[in-house]
Amino acid sequence: IDVQKPHHLEKVKRENFILDKYCTFEIPLGVVQNRLQIPLIALWYSFTDDPKIGIKISEGTSQENQYEVGVFSQTIAGNYCLDITSILTLFHTEIANPLIEFTGKFHITQSTIDLVNQMVKDKDSIIRQTRWRANVYDERNENIRHMMSQNRYEQLYKNLEKISIWINKYCTNPEPVRSRLSIPSSEQEEYIGVLSESIYDSALLSKEKGYTLIIDDFASRIYSLSTIKIKAISSSSLLRFCRNHSTTTHLRDNLNNAILKLVK
Repeated sequence: IDVQKPHHLEKVKRENFILDKYCTFEIPLGVVQNRLQIPLIALWYSFTDDPKIGIKISEGTSQENQYEVGVFSQTIAGNYCLDITSILTLFHTEIANPLIEFTGKFHITQSTIDLVNQMVKDKDSIIRQTRWRANVYDERNENIRHMMSQNRYEQLYKNLEKISIWINKYCTNPEPVRSRLSIPSSEQEEYIGVLSESIYDSALLSKEKGYTLIIDDFASRIYSLSTIKIKAISSSSLLRFCRNHSTTTHLRDNLNNAILKLVK
């Protein structure tokens, strides 16, 4: 696929600024998605294909670990909610079956389902186009700093319907977010600009129903904790929790392998 260089150096500088801020945990994935105008699922695939960027899940501090221990002690099975980032993470670890023995089926918002379904609907019409590719040149506008590889692009294409099947198997029926009806549209737009609509809805649903949100973008998680006031953890934390409480060596080994996939 031919990659056209941007005509405007200012655009290239803005894109590099956004990537730098994301890589240092300073802005959520939703901001990146809004600025680069790439669907969130495609952006996840693109970033996880690049070891220099990745998805920023956790800082790994002792304070963060203590918080997560407290969250698990307060959360019962059947009270976990997934956003789109954690859905993609858990789908690729291929270990959902033993997880739901600890967590119960996961809750999910209607807007998350809509996001996946729209990607499935669009995939055949734009597979030969570059709309899903996050191509970023370096600040000199000479070399590509980041782009999704062809193999990763094909993997995204092949996995979309499998992700939809995974959701139907491991999640409860999608839930509407009724609390949005009482939030001014200007406030909603501000949150959506930072988090993206599906992640914002996942956070609101978690607050509304008292769920613990599993969210794999660190900056989005911290933002949601501080502004929406929810309980939130990462998929890696959930995997470690299940490993530490597993009763068989076989299950512990499987969970360890899943954790290692997140580290790579």
